[in-house]
This record gives sequence, structure tokens and C-alpha cells, in this order.
Amino acid sequence: MCGESRLPEPRRCTRRTALQRACAWSVCGLTGWLAREARANDLKVGAAAPAATLVTLDGQSISTAQLRGDVIVLTFWATWCAPCREELPLLSGYATRHREAGLRVLAFTLDTPDKLPEVK
Repeated sequence: MCGESRLPEPRRCTRRTALQRACAWSVCGLTGWLAREARANDLKVGAAAPAATLVTLDGQSISTAQLRGDVIVLTFWATWCAPCREELPLLSGYATRHREAGLRVLAFTLDTPDKLPEVK
């Protein structure tokens, strides 16, 4: 008929499309769950750090209670990060010079456990 338009046929949902959608929804759900769990927005400048226990490379434990009253610099680094590796000696020297004033530098590696010998 003249002027009649045909609607496009609906696309079939293939297995691949269904898997992609399922993965996308899973990532969205996981991201939402992690964001809720992290609760970083609950942290306030000047407030006490939440209770936590950190383990050093030599197996010693440090609690946030032990750090109260000190100025803490947190740095995150990895062996594959060239700028990070350049920064560590500078932070170490700064920490040594200002230790008496209560400065502590805590460096967290993003490397996997198999890289620990290289980290040390």
C-alpha cells in the first residue's frame, strides 16, 4: 500500500548479547556494592581514622591506635610504576628528617605477593 510503513523486525537476543548484558549488570551491581562498603564519604578531615590493623613486610602488625597523634603520609606504589619508585627514596628521607616531629610514611604496594622479594 502507498504510504504504509513497515516496522522493523525486532532483533533477536543472541547468547552473546545476553552474556554481555549480564556482565554489564553484574559490574554495575558489584560497583554499587563496593561503593556502599567502602564508605569513604563517612571519613571526615580531622576525625580519627577508623580502627584497622596493618601488616608490614616483615610481618609486624601496626594498629591505627598506635599511630594516633602522629602525622601520617600514605602512599600507594608498585614496582612497575617508575614515578612511584622515584618518589619512595624522597619520602623515606623526608620521614627520617621529620621522625622526631611525629611524621610516619606508610607505603602500600599494589604488587602481587609473588613480587614481595622485589618490593623488599
